[in-house]
Amino acid sequence: MASVLESLFGGGNEERAVSRLLHRLARRKTPVEVEVERSRSRFRSIIALKRGVVVIPRPKRLPARLKQGGWVRFTIPGGKGRTVRLEVLTPHFVLTTGTSVMLCRIPTAFGDPEHRAAERFHTARIDKLYLYLPETGTRYRLVDLSREGCRVYVRDDNPRVILPVGEVIRGAELLLDKRRVPLRALEPRSYGDRTVGCSLEVDANAAGAEPFFALLDALEKQVHANIPTIESL
Repeated sequence: MASVLESLFGGGNEERAVSRLLHRLARRKTPVEVEVERSRSRFRSIIALKRGVVVIPRPKRLPARLKQGGWVRFTIPGGKGRTVRLEVLTPHFVLTTGTSVMLCRIPTAFGDPEHRAAERFHTARIDKLYLYLPETGTRYRLVDLSREGCRVYVRDDNPRVILPVGEVIRGAELLLDKRRVPLRALEPRSYGDRTVGCSLEVDANAAGAEPFFALLDALEKQVHANIPTIESL
């Protein structure tokens, strides 16, 4: 029996596959994590399809300045890293109920796959949360975190020297307040605007690993408890 992913992505017209996926997410009110491209802004939401556009409830205030013609994206839940990329038609529209939404064009194709398929959590506002490299004595604030990776903010003029893409770094740690979580491996994957995206591996059985998974569980409960609802236009 074909899996859900195979029925959505396997062969056929890609435009129809995207449409089926969006209708499925909207019908089931499946939460997705929306990322504003070219920024570090992410928020948890659901989607709806209304009058030929994708409607996404959004925070009234976004740290990133979102404009008409800009782009947002989300990783498909259970989609093995597949993404949907949406062009913003109206960045801020207020429903009669007071709900703030953005209106986006329905895409005709899927976006490029994400290197990191695990659910990400925005952590830039959490104090005392760092990636630490004992060998150089440097630490970097975490912008986001997942079970398989992280993105860190860097002030170095040349982060490629300390965090070279493709090089596996041993001995790195996550600092969670006063607790240290040893990483089995850390591998820088991509450079952004003063950020570096990395894959990471935590040994669940290692001493000190428990705070890492406890933090992720707490973040997951928090975002699922604050998923907005959407009313009809």
